Amino acid sequence: MSSFQAALTVVIGLILVASPMLWWVFYRMDAHPAPPHVPREPLKTLLAADVQRIETALGVSLPKDYAHFLQSDRSDEIDNTTVIDDADLIIELTQEYRQGAYGVAPPWPEHFVYVGDEADACPYALNCMSGELIHFHKGSITSQPIARFGSFSEFLAAARGMRPNNSFKPKPLRGSA
Repeated sequence: MSSFQAALTVVIGLILVASPMLWWVFYRMDAHPAPPHVPREPLKTLLAADVQRIETALGVSLPKDYAHFLQSDRSDEIDNTTVIDDADLIIELTQEYRQGAYGVAPPWPEHFVYVGDEADACPYALNCMSGELIHFHKGSITSQPIARFGSFSEFLAAARGMRPNNSFKPKPLRGSA
């Protein structure tokens, strides 16, 4: 077989193999409509027993505004990532951070409770002694916090003050850039 015949065989083979794949990618895939919008998972309302279980398992008394929020019908303004709505998950994540989560962050004090995050591994922690809510960078209590809120209610007010369809970005600390 000459070089020309070999090259021609390769080109014809590629056309026979690649054509159906290219047709599928560029034409066939457009023939199917996009799947319908999948609604978000509904937000859960915790029971008083769930809040009591969190307090008992973690050895804290949750601030009243946070406990009330967990037991209330939640608006769509605060999703279940920013503020976790599962008692078992709150307990599990708090215990992980109290042990020094993932070997990255130093252990949290026993009076801190994991509240949620912005799906960025920068958790919100509730100081159950002072009621302050702190947004830690990668869970580290030793580095400069991303934001501080005097209470859970103050955090909610800031979060609810945003317009719909915008992601919540906490206010920076006073004096930080």
